[in-house]
Amino acid sequence: MNKTNCLPYWPSWTLNEIGFGNAENIIFQATNNPSYLFIGSEVYMSGIGTLVSVIKENNINNVKIFSDDIRLLLDQSPKKIFDSVIIIC
Repeated sequence: MNKTNCLPYWPSWTLNEIGFGNAENIIFQATNNPSYLFIGSEVYMSGIGTLVSVIKENNINNVKIFSDDIRLLLDQSPKKIFDSVIIIC
């Protein structure tokens, strides 16, 4: 994943939140850390829909969504792509 292909800026920190559920944490973190890039991975459409809605309503531009099993992304990457990973249970 080349960060420069999908963003108008270079993030100071890249964080992956696995299983963001109703998106409360990722929204809070993204709003309070605008220089960070948040990659939220979730497989359930209800959570993805909630996040997309809040992103659009609040013009949040530092969140990207990976809507599949995060292992697919991690297995394809030859190098470290996240500075931090949060797993929400």
